[in-house]
Parts: sequence; structure tokens; C-alpha cells
Amino acid sequence: MPLDKGVHLKCAHTEGRGAISYAPDGRHIVTCGEDTFVKIFEAEELSAEPRTLEIHDAPVTALAMDRKGARVVTGTDAHIASVFSYPSGEGMRMLTRMQSAVRCIALDPKGRIAAVGAEDGAIRMCMVNASGAGASQFVSVKGHTDSVLCLAFDPKGEYLASSSADGTVRIWDIRDDPTTVKTLSVCGRVLPGSAQQLGVCWHPQGETLAVPKGAGAILLDRGTWEETATFESGGAGKDGHSRDIFVWDAACGESLDRHRGDATPCGLCWSPTANTLCFLDDSGQLGIWSQPVPAHYPPPGSTPAAAAGGEEGGDESKGGRRRLRKVVHDSDDGGFSDHDDDEAVEAAMLAAQLKMHGTHGPQPPAASEPRRSACPPRQNLTGMVLSRDENTYSAIEVEFNDATKHRTMRLTDHYGFSMAALDEAAVLFASRSNHGKTRNPSTVVYRPLASWAPNSDWQVQLEKGEEAVAVAVGHKFALVATSARYLRVYSHTGAPRSLLCHGGPLVALAASRGLAALALLVTLYDLREPARPVRLASELLPLSPGATLDWVGFSEAGALSTVDSAGVAEHHWVVGLTGAQLMCILCKGDDKYPATLPRPVLTALPLAMPLACSEPAEPQLEAQRIAAMVELDEYRLAATEAGLGEEETAEHTMRLVTKIDSLALKLFQTANGTERNAAERARGALKLANHFKLGPLADRLSRLLEAPATPAPRGVEPTATGKSVLELGGTGKAPKRKAGAAGAGGAKKAR
Repeated sequence: MPLDKGVHLKCAHTEGRGAISYAPDGRHIVTCGEDTFVKIFEAEELSAEPRTLEIHDAPVTALAMDRKGARVVTGTDAHIASVFSYPSGEGMRMLTRMQSAVRCIALDPKGRIAAVGAEDGAIRMCMVNASGAGASQFVSVKGHTDSVLCLAFDPKGEYLASSSADGTVRIWDIRDDPTTVKTLSVCGRVLPGSAQQLGVCWHPQGETLAVPKGAGAILLDRGTWEETATFESGGAGKDGHSRDIFVWDAACGESLDRHRGDATPCGLCWSPTANTLCFLDDSGQLGIWSQPVPAHYPPPGSTPAAAAGGEEGGDESKGGRRRLRKVVHDSDDGGFSDHDDDEAVEAAMLAAQLKMHGTHGPQPPAASEPRRSACPPRQNLTGMVLSRDENTYSAIEVEFNDATKHRTMRLTDHYGFSMAALDEAAVLFASRSNHGKTRNPSTVVYRPLASWAPNSDWQVQLEKGEEAVAVAVGHKFALVATSARYLRVYSHTGAPRSLLCHGGPLVALAASRGLAALALLVTLYDLREPARPVRLASELLPLSPGATLDWVGFSEAGALSTVDSAGVAEHHWVVGLTGAQLMCILCKGDDKYPATLPRPVLTALPLAMPLACSEPAEPQLEAQRIAAMVELDEYRLAATEAGLGEEETAEHTMRLVTKIDSLALKLFQTANGTERNAAERARGALKLANHFKLGPLADRLSRLLEAPATPAPRGVEPTATGKSVLELGGTGKAPKRKAGAAGAGGAKKAR
């Protein structure tokens, strides 16, 4: 039935994030939501059954429609932005694949360029109606450090406004290379999962920009970006955020009306033909507010800027002829073709401009510009797994540190793998549910690096609703942790061996040889017999106060190790541990992930225990000695588990023992350089000499301790160990050896 004045509600989607837009004719409302549907409602008959487009298989969280009403661009949690014909929903094709979930989309005034904002703070500007090489062009706009919540092109197509969960609004000049012209801090950081949108919106004439500020909004003047007006909402909910919708008169700042809601609005849109406001909230309710402003106010579509939206019509009147514009579906590539010569020329110009801005296209990358992978690289002491975004698919490369053992492996990724694990025997991949046309569930793929039998790789598809969240691979087993809090254990042949349930959300997963570690608390399992896993330990994860876990893994000797964020001065991408060294890659600037081309160089950083000692020279030596002793214990334990004999381990064991002896002697020498507690230090050194079976040194220390103390002659300063310090006289003669001096191996100090 026709709407009366007031707010009319209808259940449109399931609870969660969504988006909303009016069609240009004002007669239809297009919505999307967590239920994966795009719905088209009759604006004047809200009670009528909507038309439902079931063309996505992932939550649809962003939506935008061009001014002609010919195309709709949507974004999903599957990281994909797509474009399709309106209202049929046909001809759907992927516009771009982001590295995280899409959170917002905006179209420029002519509907030629789409700005896509993602959860990781990235923004891409893509061509909507391009074909061929131009279809793969995009410009990356970087600056936000958290999820992009809202995007808005100005009506003149010169600026792009963006808001982010980092609490900032940025204004970008997009006439050339996108650059930030203004950054405003508008609120605190928005919590993950919140429906709070921090919407930004331009005046239809493009002279002012409305942005959120605290519990209200402000207007910024175009060009100067000075604040010209402030609007206060005057109220907030129990969680600090108002669920109400306020309408102000922008000219005088007067509050016109207010709708008190029960859920947080996640999308607002004015009708282009009437004073009607539609909204979608996070409970899935669609609302239509008829006449939220007095009847004598002109509708938004009657403004001069809206009339100027038909600039192409003006060109047609000047030219004296009208061109037929038609959007058709290309059955070969699922794209759109545009039969307007002017549009084709402009598309070519846009493609050239985007190419100039350094985009990912079919052209080879510049040698000086490092390419980044679609997902962060997975690297350990065996090699590196790279995933490169090729727009329509991803290409995976597995490179090995020792090229003599394995050749580089190249794969085409049809599943959208987002995690991988690598060891000397196999590589393991996993993907979340693919919500594209193939609609694959979460998939795990195992590929052995060497096998006596052909087709030894295997794959497993998880149950619907269960997602792989982490993977690890060890000696003849593979681990898959899932969103159902299961740890699935498979043999290297793909046979399920065990199913474990962990008691909390997983943070990290690691495996080495026959061991596996889960970072919740920390649970350590012995999986040498996958069918009978043994829990070795379950302890709280020791982290520095206020720090977060950056890496967890096993050293070469099998010691469980962690790296946290405390005291970080430079970002290092951790690769692994070798003895007393941390192998890592230094990241550039504030980047948390390393570039993948050119091939990153491994850096070895020494590890030391934070000891506190009485003498300045002791902490470093003591730390090295303790680390060497720990390394020796780990090596002996690993050798015993591997069944190695004394002959096979003698060389490496002797090398570590020699290192420990050398450090002990250096400590002994340091102890002799001080007079405090000299006798106790000498007795401690004697114990060390006896422990390591250093007979000559032990004999000398014994004689030294048994010798009676004798007064030192004049000019000689006796030390606690019987050594003497030579005093250089002014006669020019060579100094003579004084009584009590040490033998040939003694140390002399001149002063």
C-alpha cells in the first residue's frame, strides 16, 4: 500500500552488515546483506515481495549503483568486488579481488570508476566498463591503517573522501596520482565487527563535504577544507553510540526531525525524486521514512547539480544528434561492451591514466618496483610460498632455499588459497569457502615434494560452515585447525588420523618433525603416531607485558619458540631459528610484510638471554655460555629421538663442548681481572676445569689456591690470583719482573 508520513519497516536481510541504494528512478530500493542476497524493493509498495538476486555465495557488505541505473557494483566478505546488469543481475563479472573483505564501494559521477575499500585499509580505483587489457588496471590508494568504512566521490570527480575504523577521514585529490590533501581525526578507533559506518557525503553541488565528528557531524568547505558548520545529535546509547537518525537543515543548522531506532543504521540514502529517506540497520530491517523534512523543501533530485548530471544530454543537444547507448552482455568473457564512441575514447584515456599510476596489469613490472603477493608470504628455513594476484586468479610459487634438492614449483590457484605450510617433504595449502561462481567449500590440498608414486597429492573439502583457519605440516602428518575449534590430523597419504578439540579460539599453529603446538594457551602434542596423539604440555603462553604474539615455531633442534611485539624498533618477518640465531627478513619502513621481488635477503640476528650480572663484561659471555649449553642439550635430545649413535654425533657434540669451554675460560679470565671475591671465583673456576676434565688448568688452579700469600715488593701491586702488575719507572730502563709474577702463561698489565 502507498506510504503515509512516518517510518515503515520491513525485514530485508538477516542480522549483520549491509548496504542500501535508491535506483535513479526513485521507484526501487536495492539492498544487500549478510544472507548473500541482493534484493530489489518497490519503494511505494514496501509490503510487496521483493525481487531477490541469488548471485553471490558470501555476505554482500557493499553496494553502489551508477546514475543511469544500468549497473550495480557489489563487494563481499570473499574479498571480491563484482559488477552486473541491473535489474536482471546478469553478466556478473569480477571487478577486482582485494586482499581482505570488501567493506565499501563508491562510483564516480559518470559511473566509469569504482573505488573499493577493504578491511585491511586498502583502497583501489578500478575501471568499471573497461575490456581487454584495461579491465585489469587499478590504482592503489594507501593511507588508512584500519578498515575503510565509507567512500564518496565528489560530484565534479576531482576528490575522493574516505573514512576508516582508524578514526580518520581522508580527502584525496584524484586528478593525477591520488594524494592526501586533508586528514581529520573524527573519533576513536571503531571496534572490529561494529556496524558503525562513519559515513561521508558530498553536497549535490560538490561545494561542501559532510563528515562525522564525535556524536554529530561537521561541514567542510571544498578546497580550503575549513569547518563551516557543526551539528550535534545530543544523545547516545548505552554503548556510547546513538541508534537514532537526525535530519538537519544544512543552511541554518536547525534540527528538523529525529527517528529513534532500535538498531544501528548501517546505510542511509535519499530518494532522488522525493523527500524520502531509506535506511538499513544491522538487524536487517529496511526502513522508509516519508517526508522527514517539511513538504515545501525541494527534493534532492531537483538541485542544479542533479540537473547537471545529464551533461551527456547537453552534449547531445549541442551536437544536434542523439546516440544510442546500450549495455550488452558479452557471452565470451562475461564483461560489458559500450557502443558509444565517446565512452570508448574516455575508457582508453582512463586506462592510460591508470597505467601511468603504476598498476597491476599485463605489462611486466619495473625492475626497481617490488611486486607484492596477494597474501603475505609463508617462509621458513626450507623455502618460501608466494601467492601473486593476477586479477582473475592467483598464481602460487614455491621457492626453495636449497635449489639442489627441489626445483621451483609453480601452480595456478583456482581455490583462492589464503594459508600455506612448507617443510622438507611437502607443502600444504588451504582456502576459505570460495563464494564466486565455483562455490567451493573450504578446501585443503597436500602436495608431496618427492614421492615414489604418481598422483600422490590429495585434497579434502571441509563441511559446510566449517572454515580452515590455520595449517601446519610435520613429519608424515598434516594439521588443519578449523573454525569449529577442531584440530584435524591427517597422515601424509590423506587418511584422517585423529580429531582433537581445543578449548578456545586459535591464535597460531606450528609443527616440526613429530611435534605440534597450538597457541591458545600453548598446547604441545607428540604426533609421531598421528592415530594416538599425546599431549606433552599445556601451559599459558609467556608473553611480555602488553605484547602480542608475532610468531610461534620450532627451532632446528625442536625447541618451541615465540616472538612477541615488545620493544619493536624495526619490523622483521620471522623465518626460523638456527641455534643461537634468529633468521628473519627486514621489512621496509612501517611495512609489516616483506616485498617478494626482488627475492628478500635473510638476515641472521644473534639471540641472547637478558641476564643481570655483577660485572659489566659478564652478561654477554654468560648468555652465550647458557645458550650454548641449551643448544647442546637440545641436540643430544634430538639425536636420541632420531636414534643416532655417538659416532654420528661426536663431531657436532665436540664443537659445542669446545664452544662452552672457550666461553668458560673467557669468564675465568674476566673473573681474574677483579679483586672482589677472588678466592671464591678461583674455586668456581677450579670446579669448571674439573667438570670439563681440563687437567693442566685444574692443577695450576689448585697450586694457586694452596700457595701462601706473600707481601709484594715495592712498586708491585699484587692481585688476588698471585699475578703482579708491572709499574713502569721513569729511568728509561726496561721493567724488571717482580716477585709473585705468573709463569709463562701469566698475564701482565702495564700502567
